[in-house]
Amino acid sequence: MDFRVNARSKKPVDYTVYLTDKIEGKEGYLGYTDYNKKIVVIEDSIPAKKMIETASHEFMHVWLEENGYDQNKLFNVEELCDIVAKSTFFVHELTIDFINSY
Repeated sequence: MDFRVNARSKKPVDYTVYLTDKIEGKEGYLGYTDYNKKIVVIEDSIPAKKMIETASHEFMHVWLEENGYDQNKLFNVEELCDIVAKSTFFVHELTIDFINSY
């Protein structure tokens, strides 16, 4: 499946979403994002609800990375509120587009 994610950051970057039967080398993972390769990989053998949750989760990683957030730090309440406020529409709209194209 060829689905493109535009990160809508200051310098827009496209990611490609790939579906796979099983994620090799990452046991227990249902999806992952590779920032260097600009890809999102999602296991497609999971129930629809879990796929929606996984896609939303991975799209949030894309948004955080491309908008300059350090994903290795803990955010305080004010930072968290800013992140949610700025990213909610992006993640929601993108997830709906992804599921509709699936």
